[in-house]
Amino acid sequence: MIKDFRFFDDCWEYIQEHLKIGDVISHWSVAGQFEDKEFVILEISEYGLEIQNSEKASRQVSKKDFEKVFLVWEEYIQGKILRRDLRDIPNKNTPYVISLLHKFDSEEMEV
Repeated sequence: MIKDFRFFDDCWEYIQEHLKIGDVISHWSVAGQFEDKEFVILEISEYGLEIQNSEKASRQVSKKDFEKVFLVWEEYIQGKILRRDLRDIPNKNTPYVISLLHKFDSEEMEV
């Protein structure tokens, strides 16, 4: 689970190892927004991801985007920080980051 990682670099390594090109990820938020949309993983690198959004447009999601949300992930899933507050980080990729962190947070970790 994401909250079990003390350091972001360990979390990022786990994501890179367990995410696969072609994976389809459902959007997720604590408030239940965007649940009917999905995105596809096109590329995985040490610097970030390339995804294809539901409008079939390609988008870069950087490692730094993940790190910004990772630092407040626990507060977000507990409802102490709202999604709109995450946009103020600033990070236009928060819907993708949140959905991916949730995917790995809801799975049992394989070490």
